[in-house]
Amino acid sequence: MSIHRRRTREGQVRFVVRWREGGRRGANRQATFDSQGDARLFEASIRRAQQLGQLASEVRGSNQLVSELIEEWWAKYAVVYLRRGTLSTYVYVLDRWILPYLGSHRLRGVSRETIDGYVAAISGAGANPPTVNRTLGVLQGIFRRAVEWRRIAANPVVGVPRLRHVRAQKIHARPPETVEAIRRVLGRDDAAIVSLAAYEGLRPAEIFALEFGDFLDDRGRPRDRIFVGRALSADQLSVTKSGRTREPELFGPVGRELAELYLSRGPPAATVARLPRRPWRLPPTAKLAPTRLGPRARGGGCLVLSSL
Repeated sequence: MSIHRRRTREGQVRFVVRWREGGRRGANRQATFDSQGDARLFEASIRRAQQLGQLASEVRGSNQLVSELIEEWWAKYAVVYLRRGTLSTYVYVLDRWILPYLGSHRLRGVSRETIDGYVAAISGAGANPPTVNRTLGVLQGIFRRAVEWRRIAANPVVGVPRLRHVRAQKIHARPPETVEAIRRVLGRDDAAIVSLAAYEGLRPAEIFALEFGDFLDDRGRPRDRIFVGRALSADQLSVTKSGRTREPELFGPVGRELAELYLSRGPPAATVARLPRRPWRLPPTAKLAPTRLGPRARGGGCLVLSSL
């Protein structure tokens, strides 16, 4: 470990701290400072970190690029703890709104002022308030890991105010006449999906995770209520969005429709539906199509609709 005095082409004096990580065969590192005092303080911090075994997290980590942190966060945390459906939404946010603006920044240089400028930049680039707020939420989670991994001392996103917004359009519930008009032009399978969504209030991910036993008894007769305790997140079975189970009332016409569909197909060979696997990597190059409820939802989804 050593400090070297260097003069730039402009005639300015710089002090370069050089050290080796990991012993004789480790990588050579260096850092440049304007004053000799700062260089000595940095040299002392490196020596202390080496003695305490904290060099990577306390010294080198804070100089890490935000893009490198995100890749590390993705591999160590996101794919382990987050649902695949959540990851698919994060891919777009990271690729479109975070990496192009913050990816080249060093962690030690990301401050509250940096984040305020970032919010102004993406807002000017066309990100609406809900998108900005979601992006800040993703960033706050990433920098929370950076704090816990001792890469930075404080989370620069904590305390950043979210943007206020009002819903651009009102939600108009479709009357039964409209729902039935839609169902009449669909096949039996797709009409059942529409019934579960429109009349029972189930989310698409919950519909795709249903099993016959959730709404039919052992004799194939409709139960009084539907058991909703699972959801499909991408191609993996998981808990519902709220994390809780519920049992909404099964309306008579919907129950009879599901029972007729079951009887027309016979008992299924499988009990759980599987969706095709999708490619994952960061940064993404392939477009990930979300699971949607539509008139041609086929090939993966509700067991009721694709078992036979």
